[in-house]
Amino acid sequence: MMKLHHTECLQIRYKQSLKTPLQKLLCVISSDSSDQAYQIVGVFVLPYIASTMAITDILSAKDIESALSSCQADDSFNYKSFFSMVGLSSKTPDQIKTVFGILDQDKSGFIEEEELQLFLKNFSSSARALTSAETKAFLAAGDTDGDGKIGVEAADSFDYKTFFIKVGLNSKSKDQVAKVFGILDQDRSGFIEEEELKLFLKNFSASARALTDAETKAFLAAGDSDGDGKIGVDEFQALVKSFKMSLTDILCPSDIAAALRDCQAPDSFSPKKFFQISGMSKKSSSQLKEIFRILDNDQSGFIEEDELKYFLQRFECGARVLTTSETKTFLAAADHDGDGKIGAEEFQEMVQA
Repeated sequence: MMKLHHTECLQIRYKQSLKTPLQKLLCVISSDSSDQAYQIVGVFVLPYIASTMAITDILSAKDIESALSSCQADDSFNYKSFFSMVGLSSKTPDQIKTVFGILDQDKSGFIEEEELQLFLKNFSSSARALTSAETKAFLAAGDTDGDGKIGVEAADSFDYKTFFIKVGLNSKSKDQVAKVFGILDQDRSGFIEEEELKLFLKNFSASARALTDAETKAFLAAGDSDGDGKIGVDEFQALVKSFKMSLTDILCPSDIAAALRDCQAPDSFSPKKFFQISGMSKKSSSQLKEIFRILDNDQSGFIEEDELKYFLQRFECGARVLTTSETKTFLAAADHDGDGKIGAEEFQEMVQA
């Protein structure tokens, strides 16, 4: 079976995902529309560390056997019945997350259609694969945000800072943020009131959940600087721009530490290896643009040789500087147009190569 390139998959999902005015606006104001669907729909999913536990550490082997027996025939699988029979529907949220981690074979944070087709095999290696019809019905039932995959979602997981970063809102201009405010202000009152804030996520995807009372009140308290119980456009703009991204907002601190340890010795730095160990090579185009902006210390739109020399120190202030040889090799590898500096597109191409 032919597999689509990651970008092609994103483009397909992108075309299918422009359902709300805010999605369309974020697409228009983004310079990388093919990645926008990924940004928007991915933010509803909690990050988590997949467990190495087996299904039988959580579910009864007898219940698993009974559930599998009930759906041996093709097109007889019903996810509701299966969840009930196997005992999954009675488990705690944490246990369900652990099961999700086992089902997420490629540890992407999502259960994709190919993984879903092999769902039963996670319970028994001799179990059958789901039919195409069963797989699609299962996916449609679980894919509440329409991104073509199933993530883990939990109440009280919303953090406005993380959300703004992942949809790229904090990097937009003042006018663009005002346009987003206009869409969120459903009643055109000039303010986002608590009731509108509760439905904040639904502006990005109609099937998204409402914020909990705790999430709504925390969001409102962060944005309501004058204490009138609502957020005005100036307050919203200030909230969006009130924090700066750091590399640890995008990359895992432990991955950064591992990448830095790998190149402690002078002349041991390899850009490609550093990108892989730090997790940078797995990031989306929009995330790489944010990383580039952080590395571009003078905000010139380029990473010059002087900045490149201190590349490692952008990840940890106590890290060493690159040697002259490492710096020149790094620059030569990315500087495709020979202007003596690295632009955003050149940086992205190098990381993703």
